[in-house]
Amino acid sequence: MSIFSLFPFVEVSDFNNNITLCLKEYYTDDIPNDNYEELKRFLTDLVEEKVNPKLLNMDYKGNEYRIKSKSRQDARILGIINENNEPNITLLSTYSEAKNKETFVKNLLENQGYFKIVIFCLDLLRNVTKKERRNQIEELGRIIIRNSRGNNLMVESVAKERSYYLLLWLEKNGTINEEWIPCDNFFIKREKIMSSNLSNSLTQLMNEYLKSKEESVGVTPQMGYLVRNDIPMQIYNLDFIASNQYIVTGSVGVGRWASVPWIAIMNRIITTSTKKGYYIVYLFSEDMKSVYLTIGLGVEKTQREEIIRIKEEIRSTIPQYSKFLIDDLINLGTGTKAKEYAFSTAAYIKYDHGQFPNEIELINDLKDMIKIYENYIKIKTGASPISYDSGGRTKKSKDLVREKIEYLSYNNLISHIFTFIKGKGFFYGEDEINNLFLSLKTKPFVIISGISGTGKTKIVQWFAESVGATE
Repeated sequence: MSIFSLFPFVEVSDFNNNITLCLKEYYTDDIPNDNYEELKRFLTDLVEEKVNPKLLNMDYKGNEYRIKSKSRQDARILGIINENNEPNITLLSTYSEAKNKETFVKNLLENQGYFKIVIFCLDLLRNVTKKERRNQIEELGRIIIRNSRGNNLMVESVAKERSYYLLLWLEKNGTINEEWIPCDNFFIKREKIMSSNLSNSLTQLMNEYLKSKEESVGVTPQMGYLVRNDIPMQIYNLDFIASNQYIVTGSVGVGRWASVPWIAIMNRIITTSTKKGYYIVYLFSEDMKSVYLTIGLGVEKTQREEIIRIKEEIRSTIPQYSKFLIDDLINLGTGTKAKEYAFSTAAYIKYDHGQFPNEIELINDLKDMIKIYENYIKIKTGASPISYDSGGRTKKSKDLVREKIEYLSYNNLISHIFTFIKGKGFFYGEDEINNLFLSLKTKPFVIISGISGTGKTKIVQWFAESVGATE
């Protein structure tokens, strides 16, 4: 079992000391819709502002719209376009400036879940024919990829087309050769230099930020670039940060310098804005003598009572042996923002200036914080109940959900249901969830009409599970 748990297509769940293994599942939106050249053309148009991803249905018609919409979805795989059809400025600008754009795309794809699995499997298939490799990748897709617009597994015709596009993508950017064999051996264990330089970049920010604040924001653009582009791209390049799963963004303030600069890492399912939801964030103290790696909550659009409740929920999932602190002693300074950010912090670890850990330890801390973050997301969405072997604090996921909904306002409850269903890979409009909720509150007998395959059964199933009705 320990060997199988290392495979990238296997998901491990640990509940009440019972370890279970299952195949990870992905959706058709996670794999290419079209060939690589169409994606490149779309990205070029995006860089040159020749295309507005939010207005494709207005600017294009017929076959041209079909091609552009496929390319837009493929740009989402890279994380360059989000689910609201908005560009990720950090990734787009870095792509625009990249001397070798194929290498840039390659680095992004190698961190994406299903692409990583395909590369792994192709390495296992080095000794078979090219045709057999393609057949095996098609078969893999039919086993673990579901239709993004329904719940059925990917059918054979779609598997053939999408798998072929995926293999061509990997060939075009140099991940695999013309025979579809990986250019790098997945199984060769070798020491490699840590490609990130996060420790030095964070130290540079602490050393230079106060000096930069003596000038207006526009006078020292390199500081803004460091926080908004350089550090986020270093985080994106880590092998456990997939650009289509996370948004990484930083801020030194808008119009004037922030008293507490920050770099946030947000799971797209939970939030795409630091004003709401919960996320991982590096917070710098006002005096730049320390930086904290934290899990925090957006303070602008989250009520104080809600912050307190979610903080306690997150803390209850962190094992007692963890190095992360779960008290309220974080000290960012005396300013309003410093106090607000400190209040919204659920867990943290402090790094003092001049006593930074080495790069490997710093990255491992971030990886551990990501695990805690993702575990809590699983508990909230009901995807996988989590517990810890030694001194964990975690309750069963359905108990957490039932406790949670007792204290939510109707607006927050609808938002929770919407997020839960979205986390399952199903995309209903928030207005549809709102209508179903209000209909059920008005009369518990509701008839949902529509043609076959539009998700009538699933919306009811996930709605029920989102409020803890699993039995």
